[in-house]
Amino acid sequence: MTEEKILSELIELCEKQGFDKQISTQIQAVIKSFGSGFVGVAQINTIVGNIEYNAEKIVKYISASQDMGLDLVVFAQFSLVGFPLGDLIDRYSHLAQENMKWLKQIAKITTKITALVGFLEQDDEGKYYNSIAVLADGKVEKIIRKSFVQNESNDFRYIQSKPSNDDNLICVNGLTYEIVTLEENISAKADVIVLCEANRANIVSDVEKQKFLSDIARKYSASLIYSNQVGANDGFVFEGASKVYNKDGKIIA
Repeated sequence: MTEEKILSELIELCEKQGFDKQISTQIQAVIKSFGSGFVGVAQINTIVGNIEYNAEKIVKYISASQDMGLDLVVFAQFSLVGFPLGDLIDRYSHLAQENMKWLKQIAKITTKITALVGFLEQDDEGKYYNSIAVLADGKVEKIIRKSFVQNESNDFRYIQSKPSNDDNLICVNGLTYEIVTLEENISAKADVIVLCEANRANIVSDVEKQKFLSDIARKYSASLIYSNQVGANDGFVFEGASKVYNKDGKIIA
């Protein structure tokens, strides 16, 4: 069965079993009265290597966000292929090609919304990247490679760091968003800073992380979106705890 056929079935399934349409309509009415700048954070539990399963979840959340009238929906890193990948990258070299095929099909439903979806990218030289796809207008509009490679799993043995001069900025409905990692420099040119992460649960570091994220928002006088993976994969327990900060560093969602 082709990706196109499977995707059409997933969309049909989402329409039948998806989010409550009445609630979506009510949210859309509220959003229209306020204007732009509405973002959904899709904190999902993925399965490593099960691209079809992950794609179904991603389609469901994009469809619901689009019905609500949101400008943008944000997923965690590697949300399409799952994390941590570890040695699966080496053992199953087709993973990158397969998740790219699915990514292009998922992009087709983004007719009225922009989606940031984490995936495994492979370039023409066979190098792998931890990348974020910008999906909009029915296509993959842009790919942003993350500069920092986590060393707490085997992924760092295969994933490359991006060139430092890559452009991380996108514009959605009049607002500028910058997609970054916790460790890289921020340009201070954005209205909103976006972090697509997959951080493990750690009670001690959670307090420090909240302060760190709050300080970033205040320092750059920008809203900050922190989207993190939830659930457990291959012995890794992810904290979830996705948050949104305003430019004063206060948690608002």
